[in-house]
Amino acid sequence: MSALLSLMVPGATPPGPLDGLRTVGRPVEWIAASTRNQSVRAARGDLCAFQPDGQPLDGSFLEQACRLLDQRSELALVTGFGDRVPAALGGEPAQLGETALLARPMSSHVPTVFRRAAWEQVGGFDESLPAGQELDLWLRVVDVAPAVVIETALPSGRALFDAAAPEADWGPFWARHAHRLQRCGRAVLLAKERIFRELERRARVVHLERQALECLSATLEQREASLARR
Repeated sequence: MSALLSLMVPGATPPGPLDGLRTVGRPVEWIAASTRNQSVRAARGDLCAFQPDGQPLDGSFLEQACRLLDQRSELALVTGFGDRVPAALGGEPAQLGETALLARPMSSHVPTVFRRAAWEQVGGFDESLPAGQELDLWLRVVDVAPAVVIETALPSGRALFDAAAPEADWGPFWARHAHRLQRCGRAVLLAKERIFRELERRARVVHLERQALECLSATLEQREASLARR
């Protein structure tokens, strides 16, 4: 039997069984998360993931992440959205390091499947941090164990619990990880710039597609009105 996957949903009643997750290929349990560490302690699964309330995780990402963790016992976690903007689902996994982690969007929850054992090894989430609890944990995990990033859908919405609020104080997080910026700060800035430019390009494409759709809709309405007058 495949390892149990524990999906934790903060501040909500867990959804129905396997809603949108019929391709995961393993037993799934839902946990109504209170705090991060309490949720993982309550999990029975060897593999864990947080799901933002009202934002179901992509089943294909979960399936691929779980399969990688099954096949490669040395991996501590599989996440999405590294130092590149995802182009398509199912891309080849790439090694995940601190540069990729620091370059990702910090105001959104990024889907991640992690081993409960890795959480235990590094001492769990530091819930004293007013912001960056997830990112802090992943940075500590990749310091001691390999991890990979796979392409997945762009993250949306605010991150879990209160750590993603725009007014959250990131000062303690950056004070703790200042040594990382000294090592890779320039690479992080360049990666963030690439992400920003790609998102900007995509926004322009979406705008042009919306304009074309509106033009087509107006044309169809005119034709329908013309036919109605005949």
